[in-house]
Amino acid sequence: MAGRKLILSDGTEYPEGEAGYSDGVLWCYLPAGTDVAKVFAAFTDPVKTARITFDYTLDTVTYEHQTAFRGLWIDTDGKIKVCLMKEA
Repeated sequence: MAGRKLILSDGTEYPEGEAGYSDGVLWCYLPAGTDVAKVFAAFTDPVKTARITFDYTLDTVTYEHQTAFRGLWIDTDGKIKVCLMKEA
């Protein structure tokens, strides 16, 4: 969706990326066509995921300390989902 993006601690941006937090889990959604290997490398790096900002049209939400990688999925439509949690 236009006007939305995810920004990692190191400044890496994912245009059209989204994030949502529920029940102790941060879900990050990236559009189809995003390089899966680069996503995996970025989201398994606790320095890069120490702060994730979801910037959307009228607001910005920042998630901090979501450094425990729990998984990466590619939907049938090619969209990527990443699951993160706070370290125990």
